[in-house]
Amino acid sequence: MKTKQTQNICKHYDLGILLADSIAQISGGLLHKIWRIETTKGKYAVKELNQFVLDYYYTPKNYILTEIIARSMLEMGIPANVALLPPGDDSTPLFKSDNSYYMVFDWVEGQILTPSKITKQHAEIIGKLLARMHSLPKSITAFTLPHFLEHYGPSDKSDPHANQDWQSLISSIAPANPLFAGKLKKQLQSFLSLEEATQKLTFNECFVISHRDLFIKNVSWLGLSPTIFDWELTCPVHPMKDLFAVAYNWSTQVPNKIDYDIFDAIVDGYKQIAEVSEEFIITPLTIIPGRLHWLKFNLQRSLLNIIPTDDEGKKTAALEEANFEFDRLCYFPTAIQELHSHLHKALRPPQAQPDPEADRATEADAGPSMYNHS
Repeated sequence: MKTKQTQNICKHYDLGILLADSIAQISGGLLHKIWRIETTKGKYAVKELNQFVLDYYYTPKNYILTEIIARSMLEMGIPANVALLPPGDDSTPLFKSDNSYYMVFDWVEGQILTPSKITKQHAEIIGKLLARMHSLPKSITAFTLPHFLEHYGPSDKSDPHANQDWQSLISSIAPANPLFAGKLKKQLQSFLSLEEATQKLTFNECFVISHRDLFIKNVSWLGLSPTIFDWELTCPVHPMKDLFAVAYNWSTQVPNKIDYDIFDAIVDGYKQIAEVSEEFIITPLTIIPGRLHWLKFNLQRSLLNIIPTDDEGKKTAALEEANFEFDRLCYFPTAIQELHSHLHKALRPPQAQPDPEADRATEADAGPSMYNHS
């Protein structure tokens, strides 16, 4: 990011004077570019939105809406990392400069957990936070479901690559990565059978407003105090589908293995605040379409260069993500069999009533007080 652009951002958001040599690009963002900057008023994270995502998936209007919801969540005690608003203008957190859109956030100290660092305490906190999101009245987020769907939505343009059939994709990536093309061809029918099975599932019309991407990569920790990032996927979701997706993601960070302690801890934390319905038992397959789309997108991105602005670092990260997703999809049929008893266990009442004092301490840990406003 150029110094002039950064100075314009600082001026727009009244961040103070940019300090010399304080612009540093941060690794880890899979879609967007993120910089850390320091000014006379403090430290900030600047996110440059990926133009490909804006063109084909989420419009600027979507980012405005989901940030309104994130701010409402923060006001209710959910530790959301929300975008800053420019002084005197609360209509949009977005700033456009040289045909790029930017968002600015207070810099938050903390770390993303590696698989070996995830404990049952972390998992239980995540379960409680998810339940609290699901339990908030829809009036708190200021949007009923019809109103949300009226204002939220993808771009009018569809991603021309999204409908590429799998056989065509395999043929396209084979020259660049014959090994991946070969293993994908071998597993393709299994993946498609899983996807077909999801179409037979039926659920009650029950929706909550949720983060929808409350995965490890989007939560930073300072001790046992979490901060939740990247609210751009926020929208209505069936609570049991959301609960399974979160519990499964956190408990399958090591290939071909489920950490049952982590899975159960998330569900147990959730049950201390909200109810787990019988539909939880049939939720596992519901994650398949999204995981297949993510696999396809990352293969196209890493091997077919569908985002021309991606540098080699982004392409490498996308290929790593594709390999990780492929391995989890291969393991999924086995995982479902192994998880069967744990899904039924989730329907049992909690063995002990939650300690109100402990809950208040957890809420205090997870509240906005952990933000660094220096």
